[in-house]
Amino acid sequence: ALLRIGVVCAVDDRIDHTGELIAQEDGNDRRWSFADAQAVVIACNTATSAAAGQLRVDNPDFTIVGIEPAIKPASILFSNPRVLVMATPLTLYEEKFQNLCRKYAEYEEIIPLPCPGLVELIEAGKLDCEETDAYLRELFAPHMNEKIDAVVLGCTHYPHIKTAIARCFSRTTAKSSRS
Repeated sequence: ALLRIGVVCAVDDRIDHTGELIAQEDGNDRRWSFADAQAVVIACNTATSAAAGQLRVDNPDFTIVGIEPAIKPASILFSNPRVLVMATPLTLYEEKFQNLCRKYAEYEEIIPLPCPGLVELIEAGKLDCEETDAYLRELFAPHMNEKIDAVVLGCTHYPHIKTAIARCFSRTTAKSSRS
């Protein structure tokens, strides 16, 4: 039997993709209300990192579901892999990501790769263009002579440019996962 629940999609445009609060012009503070919710899903790595823990503390009667970079699936693709994790700077900085790295440190070498400005390129529709390709070449340049077994797309925006990302690496590097 299918579970039937109502779904509400809420977007807080006061928070940009670096996790920074954007000041409201009217100065009013807005708080989320979960009065009619059965569960809350945070479909963003950065928002999960920045807010899920506190939301769980503030709303103990609600199920709060968040996402995190696919480090675990990457760890099972190879024996002791070297995994490059692309994510927003805030996702990589937050304690949640640091804990995830510690959890899998014995199984893989995790290389965090902050990608400032990449979300903005994607949101501007620059998915397959020279500007994005140049950004990625510069971003990956320090790692091109290293053995990289897997690249984790640690932001829900990044799959939109997975083809451009794959072009930056040889066939022996790229493994893909829908996780």
